[in-house]
Amino acid sequence: MKEIMASIVCLTFNHEKFIAEAIESFLAQRTSFPFEIIIHDDASKDKTTEIVKKYAEKYAGKITAIIQHENQYSKGIKPFAKFVMPRIRGKYIAWCEGDDFWTDPYKLQKQVEFLETNSEYVICYHNAVVINEQNQLVTNSKLPDFCKKDLTADELKIGSWVLMLTACFRNVIRELPEEFHKVRNGDTFLTSILGNYGKGKYMPDIKNAVYRQHGNSVWSSLSIIEKNTFSINTFAWLHRYYSRIGDKTYSDYFERIVITLFKSSIEKWYDSGNEKICSIFSKLIDDNKDIINIKTLLRYHKYIGEAIFYKLALLNFNQKKYSEAILYFHEIAKLNPMDATVFNNLGVIYYNTGKLQEAEKNFKKALDLKPAYREALLGMEKIHNVL
Repeated sequence: MKEIMASIVCLTFNHEKFIAEAIESFLAQRTSFPFEIIIHDDASKDKTTEIVKKYAEKYAGKITAIIQHENQYSKGIKPFAKFVMPRIRGKYIAWCEGDDFWTDPYKLQKQVEFLETNSEYVICYHNAVVINEQNQLVTNSKLPDFCKKDLTADELKIGSWVLMLTACFRNVIRELPEEFHKVRNGDTFLTSILGNYGKGKYMPDIKNAVYRQHGNSVWSSLSIIEKNTFSINTFAWLHRYYSRIGDKTYSDYFERIVITLFKSSIEKWYDSGNEKICSIFSKLIDDNKDIINIKTLLRYHKYIGEAIFYKLALLNFNQKKYSEAILYFHEIAKLNPMDATVFNNLGVIYYNTGKLQEAEKNFKKALDLKPAYREALLGMEKIHNVL
């Protein structure tokens, strides 16, 4: 038997309406070499499992079905790393999830041929159209024009956008690092690691694949703020990965990306009166305290501006994280010692935490800067009543 040249990996969950179309697009591949299809079903609750099993029985030797009885993704387990990678036999890996599909029967042949004759490349990819659940066209190009290009190894390492449903890459990663298992967006992390092994090739001659938007899609069903939060999570773990292996260039780069995305998120969506939004940001900060903290933010102060510090101070105050709020307000006071509001807010926090002397001191500072400051006057009155 000839050596398996390529392994098609398909991860699926509750895709009964779509999985057959995906599998048929794999079986339609016309190649001069043997390939295998590995399908991982993550304990689907619909008829996906039944459909996958039927195909695996019909195409025994070609299709391997990995069927879970408990959902692994909900446990924080990455099925590709734990269950699929050990089963892969191919020299190359092509990726497509169970709600997407390919349209070019020579896709795999073209990609493998290219990688076989161009050893400096580790991955090749192409474009896709986007359709909805009713098979209606949403956009004829999922990739923006600036992404339709070859990528250097450095561009891959910084997480440049590659559509994984169109990708074919060398099977060179023997074990994914521990940080990979923490991310919500494994595609970006995988692309970055592959950049350690070569360049990326954009192949416009391959017919567009099809990416499907629908309500059960893990990614496309997310809100914009959730997607942004997941992206921050991914870049934060890339920062930790490159920091752990001593690669300061990329560690610093991903730290800057986290701060940039966080700044953008706060500016766009922070609303002190929206409890859900406040909880999202509070958890985001708690999960990434090694990056999103006063010490790091001060290094980026000229870029992020004082307004971000103020919003973070108010966020911590609203979440009753008074010690963190005090730290932020003190830093703002250093940056802008003429802002009476800052000292008034410090007075309120110290009063709420029973530190009356500190409260009085800060209310007085607020009144020195703004003698008719009503809130500070009321604060002083409360303190005098207690004392």
